Amino acid sequence: MSAGRKRLLLILLAIAIALWVAGAIASPIVGGLDAKTRADNTILSGIPFILTFIGIIVAFIDFIILMATRLNNHLSNSVYRVGERALIAGIVLGVFGMFQPFAVGLYTLGFIVLLISTIGYIFWSHIVPRIHGEHAREGLGTVSIAKVEQKQAEG
Repeated sequence: MSAGRKRLLLILLAIAIALWVAGAIASPIVGGLDAKTRADNTILSGIPFILTFIGIIVAFIDFIILMATRLNNHLSNSVYRVGERALIAGIVLGVFGMFQPFAVGLYTLGFIVLLISTIGYIFWSHIVPRIHGEHAREGLGTVSIAKVEQKQAEG
């Protein structure tokens, strides 16, 4: 892992922790305000939640970058596809569990399965499996317009 990538990961982690701490500090301050002030200033009441939620999102982004750096081009295509299909199946089962009319317990379980599968799929979609065959020799990656123009000029 490059030094720049490590620095980015540490900066994102520091931002996430700072947002969590700010949310924890803001919570008792906002809670100490009288009810009328909180009712009149709804955005003020939501500041602890907003800070904590953004901190969670930044931490998730940091986790995705870390794991993508570690796992990209290290998983075989077959393992990647099995994971992808399992997560999609979890999403379908979660939706079914949430919309079935039989039991409230299945609704709760469906919500949890849907949430975990959706978060897992967002994470999994950032992983690049190991490539075999013709595409591996070509080297899939970013393409600049200069390279495209150069290829067109050559052939």
